[in-house]
Amino acid sequence: MRTAPTTWLGRFFNSTTKPDAPVAEPSVLTKSRQFGKPVTAIGGITIDNGEGLIRAGADLLAVVGGLFDGDVATVEERARRFSQLFAQHHPLFSSSVSQES
Repeated sequence: MRTAPTTWLGRFFNSTTKPDAPVAEPSVLTKSRQFGKPVTAIGGITIDNGEGLIRAGADLLAVVGGLFDGDVATVEERARRFSQLFAQHHPLFSSSVSQES
């Protein structure tokens, strides 16, 4: 039997792409780590609320509005800021950043 390569969980916040989906608590990210697969958080994720999901166990953030809503000229900057969230808060990246400092 084949299984999915990643676990997708959410919606965590109000979302225009999944407005009727039930709200998930960040603790499900932590609990899903037991399956040994990357965990993807989805639903209403922005620069302002993504850190908590990464700290709770998200390996990936599926982002639509948090990246593309707003000024088109700042999409690249928002993408960089999401990357910085992982560099600063995900154990895989933040430990290597700390060691290099």
